[in-house]
Amino acid sequence: MSSTFPVGVLTYLVLVAGFFYILYFVVRAAVRDGIRQAKQRSLD
Repeated sequence: MSSTFPVGVLTYLVLVAGFFYILYFVVRAAVRDGIRQAKQRSLD
């Protein structure tokens, strides 16, 4: 299996993977903050 990928496709895949990686961390941080705020509201 010595088929070579076009460089454009490889670059696109790397960018998409990086985008979702960053998005995952942003969403996880937002969810964590949301849970913390909800806990504080329920305590008040």
